[in-house]
Amino acid sequence: MAARAEVADPYAGPGQIHERLALELMGEGHATYDAISRQLWGTPVHAPFLDTPVVDVCHAIPGWQRTRPGDFKPLARAAFTGSVPAYLLNRRTKTAFTGSVYAGLRSNAPTLHRLLTGSVLAQSGLLDAGQALAALDGAVRGEPAPLAGLHALITSELWLATLPLARETWREKTPAKETTR
Repeated sequence: MAARAEVADPYAGPGQIHERLALELMGEGHATYDAISRQLWGTPVHAPFLDTPVVDVCHAIPGWQRTRPGDFKPLARAAFTGSVPAYLLNRRTKTAFTGSVYAGLRSNAPTLHRLLTGSVLAQSGLLDAGQALAALDGAVRGEPAPLAGLHALITSELWLATLPLARETWREKTPAKETTR
C-alpha cells in the first residue's frame, strides 16, 4: 500500500480510488482463475469486461453517475454513440418477448437463417451455429424458444456485421479443444 500511496493521484476522489481498487481485485481474481483453468484443463479464460476499451468506457462515467433516475444507458451512450442507431441509446423500455417476436422471426426467417449460417461468433468458435439455427427454426414453427437468447445473438451478429474493421484485427479464432498431455 505504501508504494501505491507514493504514486497515487492526489486529486482523485474516493469513488475513483474505490473503482480502481475494485478493478484490480477483479483482475487478480481473474488471473487466479485463468491460471487454475490453464493448469487443470489447458484452457485459457478470457474476461472481455477487463479489456482496456471496456474498462476505459466504464471509467469514462463516474460510478455515481451510472444509475441516475431518468438517465438510461449512460455507459452504452459513452461506448456506442456513432456506432449504433441513436434510438437504441435513448429508449427507456425493454424488449417484450411476446407473440409479435415469433411473427417477426417467421417473417424474417430466410434473412436470419443466412445471418446465423455465416455467424461471426460461430466462425470464432464461440457458438454452435447448429444449435442457434435449431432454436431459430423451432421459433419459426411456433415452438417454445429461447427468445431472449436469440434476440441477443441476432443483435450481436448484426452489430458485428456492421463493424468496418478487418475482423482479424480484433478477434482471434478459439483453438480447438486440446487433448490432455
